[in-house]
Amino acid sequence: MTNAPSDLSPDEIEACLTQLVRTVQAQSTLIQDLVQVAVALDPAAMEPLRDQAAKEHARACEERWTAPDADEREYLFRTRFLAYDLALARAGSFYKPCEVVSLDAVCRK
Repeated sequence: MTNAPSDLSPDEIEACLTQLVRTVQAQSTLIQDLVQVAVALDPAAMEPLRDQAAKEHARACEERWTAPDADEREYLFRTRFLAYDLALARAGSFYKPCEVVSLDAVCRK
């Protein structure tokens, strides 16, 4: 990896950040579309992935004070859960909270 030049102007930095944000948004949209297609093909196969994301989210929340990466994992699994949940809710398969964790408050109904 090469070092970035340190003499970038504020406009150049802003242009780089803008491009980065646009790239991330495009990839996020693509992933959401792919999840929606997968759910349309087989909703039952996607439900365990949503449930696993909920469980991993709960585990990260429990480990918040003991694991150095818990905050990042909490964000990752919450985001993953919401992506699956939105696609499954559109397909008519609504989240049923389990004993491990209830993310019912953030689900679409």
